[in-house]
Amino acid sequence: MNTQQTCPVCEGAATLSTPTFSDPVTVVPMPLSVSCDEHGEFSMKEGFFPYVWDTILAEDKQTIGVYLKETKGRHDCVREIGLESWRHMASQGRKI
Repeated sequence: MNTQQTCPVCEGAATLSTPTFSDPVTVVPMPLSVSCDEHGEFSMKEGFFPYVWDTILAEDKQTIGVYLKETKGRHDCVREIGLESWRHMASQGRKI
């Protein structure tokens, strides 16, 4: 389902979506897919937004935004924010 909302990283206009179930019995992680003009397309692991995202320092969120902006459109970079990746993305964003 696609909905017009705001990007969790920059708070700009974005399209957020989750995959639709074709089989109601199947239980799989449902990542949040985000598409915004500033950061392009990226995703957040299920449950990461808003629960973990809301606990991350504003400075780290900003550097994640820098990383996403600089890697926009690239397929050779991590573009899924989760428990295992957000620190790496923030660290890389600080180096840019």
